[in-house]
Amino acid sequence: MDSRPSFAVGHIQLRVNDVGAEMAFYLDHGLREIVNRKDFGILELRGGTHLVLNPVNESEPATTQAPFDLMADDIDAAHARFVKRGDQASDIEHGNIHSSFTVQGPSGYSLRVTSSHVAGPV
Repeated sequence: MDSRPSFAVGHIQLRVNDVGAEMAFYLDHGLREIVNRKDFGILELRGGTHLVLNPVNESEPATTQAPFDLMADDIDAAHARFVKRGDQASDIEHGNIHSSFTVQGPSGYSLRVTSSHVAGPV
């Protein structure tokens, strides 16, 4: 019997100023490379979700908040990895459900990283 949830998120998209810098940023933090081109990138997260990186269109405003968050099993280790790499990471805030921090991505958007509370196989 398969006890996983019925669905997973397949693809999420982020429009960025520099696809190569974004690819390096996410590869440094453990995502898996699927496609890496100058103007297009795909990275894989746990569960098979693909993060699609596309260049910002000139007519679009720059993104200030990433339209997703990342969940980490060990929030302290994740935070330390960002800080060690020299990324601009906030202090960890501890809440009732999640602990979280934000980090600034290469294109200037704010990315929230939260503690995981996965309930069973995913």
